Amino acid sequence: MSKITTNYIMNLLFENDIFYFQPKQLSVLLGINMNKIYDIIHKLKNHKVIYEIENGKYLVTGYDKKRILSNPYYIATNCVVPSYVSYWSMLNYYGFTEQVPRIILVATTKQKKEIHFDHYLFKYVHIKKEKLYGYTKEVIDSLPMFLAEKEKTLIDSIDLPQYAGGIKEVAKCISNAIDSINKKKLIGYARRFPNRSMISRLGYLFEQNGVDLKELSKFKSISFVLLNQKKPRSNTWNKKWSINVNEDV
Repeated sequence: MSKITTNYIMNLLFENDIFYFQPKQLSVLLGINMNKIYDIIHKLKNHKVIYEIENGKYLVTGYDKKRILSNPYYIATNCVVPSYVSYWSMLNYYGFTEQVPRIILVATTKQKKEIHFDHYLFKYVHIKKEKLYGYTKEVIDSLPMFLAEKEKTLIDSIDLPQYAGGIKEVAKCISNAIDSINKKKLIGYARRFPNRSMISRLGYLFEQNGVDLKELSKFKSISFVLLNQKKPRSNTWNKKWSINVNEDV
């Protein structure tokens, strides 16, 4: 078909918000059988408008390959949909930590193996669909990407501190974030979160920074939880938030 030009394919992909595809997906989109689709992919690779980021899986770069390949958040969140950057990556993005993670940490409801790309490592953290909220679509340098909001970044990091440098590092980040977050939004997001242990830790850690989230106290864990899940129980207890304080924060 004469209309199946590189420009036509690029326009069709972008019109359908397809930034990452496998051969079968392209076959369906173009209405072309699989016998011919590999020839088309070969042509697109020669024209340098797609990039094979994984075996048999292609990132759409268009005619601005350098700009796109230099934007890891765009690549990471378009390789898996739905997904959003969070945890230590966003703690650094918002300036809550000076630590610079070597891994791009992405939350997603899908099972996805990590991707080694260039000098980046994309780590996909599998979460329940009930936790998939609190992120926004940001367009940076004309590239769409999905990033956790400040409040959800803190919640995600308290929920899974192993992806945020550990609970002690998360506590430092909360101290740095206090003046820049929306308390009402934080409470709303926390109430929606399907984990009472996270709410207990959240309430305790914020109280250590002089912020009383008393609105969340009725949603705390019924039983006592360890502040640091990686350390043994201590003899110090916080009844208000049902926390065994086994970490000095």
